[in-house]
Amino acid sequence: MWPVLFNLGSVKITVFGLYLIVALLWPSFYIWRKLRSEATSNEIFEFTLYLFAMVLSGGILAHFVDDGKLGISGWGAVVVGVFALLWWCRRKKWDFWEHFDWLSVLGLLAWFWGGLAYGPGAATGVAGALVSLLVVGIVRSNYRRFRWYPSGRMGIVGLICLVCWSLYEISVAMVGNHRVYWGGLTAGQIVAAWVLAYVIVAIYLRGGGKLSWTKRTMSVRN
Repeated sequence: MWPVLFNLGSVKITVFGLYLIVALLWPSFYIWRKLRSEATSNEIFEFTLYLFAMVLSGGILAHFVDDGKLGISGWGAVVVGVFALLWWCRRKKWDFWEHFDWLSVLGLLAWFWGGLAYGPGAATGVAGALVSLLVVGIVRSNYRRFRWYPSGRMGIVGLICLVCWSLYEISVAMVGNHRVYWGGLTAGQIVAAWVLAYVIVAIYLRGGGKLSWTKRTMSVRN
């Protein structure tokens, strides 16, 4: 982590501490700009507070599962954040996929800037976030021309964000002193593998594909 910038009595001001303050203010302003045309100020405030609380709670719980101590883990924040957004959109009758797209990109940006603010110890995370942003940027600009996504519907940007995060989590989760669970995998890897499998199916369905099961009729002769 970057060193302390300066001290205010017994309070230490660090680069990462300043980032946490900005990480609360900047996304809040961005969310307000995106939602001000379809929601009241109270709804936007409630949504922002609710989403931050759920993401933070998920990250803290996941870190405790990983390391047995307090902290914030990305996989918990991601999974809980997606389900929290889904619940809110259904409750308020908002378009989930529309908000899922831009909030996912906002999450990648928070991941990238958070890694920069943390310091050299987060170099792998910064690289992963940067590659993810590049991939998502290409998809965001061209997905309506992709042959493998003929429907051109919203949601693909957020789903690709989850693909990038899942691949990163599966690849690097073993780096560090995380608890190992089934099959020599960490909790983050297990969750990321499930998310990746679900997202691949979701991309296929959002692209216009259909799942069908053949019904077999069994006859019993007496």
